[in-house]
Amino acid sequence: MLSEVAIGDVYLPPILIYLVAAIPVFTGLRAVLARTGVLRFAWHPALVEFAVLLATLALLILFV
Repeated sequence: MLSEVAIGDVYLPPILIYLVAAIPVFTGLRAVLARTGVLRFAWHPALVEFAVLLATLALLILFV
């Protein structure tokens, strides 16, 4: 797990760095979910996308 990252004398929390790294992965996963039609079967597609983003972020924190 990362510790604080200093960018221009501003300390950033590690969760922010992980979130920035998770966004491109999530964008790819969202495109796959949309093309396969999984989001059509969801009651609330935005909640499913949010859950996928949180799962991606959690896996990134866990394994990096």
